[in-house]
Amino acid sequence: MQPPRPSPRPPPRRPPSPQPPAPRLPHRRRRRRRSAAPAPPRGASRSPSPQASRRRLLLLGVQSNPKPKPPRPRPWF
Repeated sequence: MQPPRPSPRPPPRRPPSPQPPAPRLPHRRRRRRRSAAPAPPRGASRSPSPQASRRRLLLLGVQSNPKPKPPRPRPWF
């Protein structure tokens, strides 16, 4: 039976760099913009029927297809 082989030596660690590590900048937390519309209630179905959504829009007084805005005149200079 062969004697157990010595485990391979780990590679030599490189010497520390002369430059100290850069100081960490304080992490600015990204503020999530709150959307204007509140989140739908959890119980609401993911895709309500088109009739129900139209009824809700009519109750809110929202036109189903509002009048499109005319294109803005392009400056000619």
